[in-house]
Amino acid sequence: MPLTNPEGTHQTLLLIATKTSNQSLTSNAAATPIIYNTKDYDPYNGYVSSGTGQGIYTIPSWFSGIIELTCAASVSFSGGGSSGTETIVLSAYKNGTFIGELDRALATAIAGASDGAGNSIYIPSISPGDTVEARIQVLYTAATGTITVVGSAKNQLSLVGWSS
Repeated sequence: MPLTNPEGTHQTLLLIATKTSNQSLTSNAAATPIIYNTKDYDPYNGYVSSGTGQGIYTIPSWFSGIIELTCAASVSFSGGGSSGTETIVLSAYKNGTFIGELDRALATAIAGASDGAGNSIYIPSISPGDTVEARIQVLYTAATGTITVVGSAKNQLSLVGWSS
């Protein structure tokens, strides 16, 4: 149910999803959709958590306005016998087009260690049927090892919308 503030805009919680399983990444690859595979709250059934189009939220037919996308992701490094420096980049996309970075975190990639990033970004000019998603990219200085986005209750995605 939308809440109305004194300025006359309505605030609507559209989604809360949690990443409960691990997701492997390739270092220095293009930004990859983060799959928050457990839908905790999705009253408009807009988020795809498995199968084709996973990680993408489709805006309901009645909504237009501004979306606040908030997400967090933890990344771990294992194997390879070497360490290096990794940069974790979280980005927001609208209709498959880059909108902006949520966070860029520098981490030391030591086998067994875990680091993370998270923040919010506002996406304006949202219309019915638009899609929004969070993507992750890990830039890594060593060529060996495994990079994993960790499944954890701390890794969540939420979408809040404001409309008039």
